[in-house]
Amino acid sequence: MATDKQKQIFDYIRGHIRRLGYAPSFADIQKHFQFRSPTAVTDHLKALERLGMIARELGLSRAIRIPKEFDFDNIPVYGRIPAGIPDSQIQGDEGTVRVDLASLGISTGSPVFALKVSGDSMIGAGILSGDIVLLEARQALENEIVAALIDNETTLKRLIKRKGKVFLRAENPKYSDLIPEEEMVIQGVMRALIRA
Repeated sequence: MATDKQKQIFDYIRGHIRRLGYAPSFADIQKHFQFRSPTAVTDHLKALERLGMIARELGLSRAIRIPKEFDFDNIPVYGRIPAGIPDSQIQGDEGTVRVDLASLGISTGSPVFALKVSGDSMIGAGILSGDIVLLEARQALENEIVAALIDNETTLKRLIKRKGKVFLRAENPKYSDLIPEEEMVIQGVMRALIRA
């Protein structure tokens, strides 16, 4: 099992590869972590290699790669979100899901979280009860699917803007549009669906 420092080095290497397309040099790693000698870098990289978290080609500069099984981000699952009648769900820690944010076009620095769906109001969009939705905390655009806090209750719906009014619409005809009486706060915009 990797130490905290080894995980930090792994995250640094992975982020560098994703941003620039190539691995950092030993000198880059040494400078970033303020190691006093290159031996500390070598020791950590050997440990990461033994754990299978990186692979190196000896004799080549910047020849560190991340194996596919480790090139994922662990996204927290913060409980359930109703896809039906809004509810005052209490959010909590329900573990994590492994996702490759880069393949979704999401920056590793973006605030991203996941919620488990309960209910059937979004079945027309292919979102079923038990699915996990991956959400990015950012400003929502019209017609995007959002996790919203509407009049102090949460729900997963499509954001609609008509004639200067903003409201939420289900993707199931048995549910009415939700028009906020007091306020609506967008908590996250759906970026991906994980079928549980």
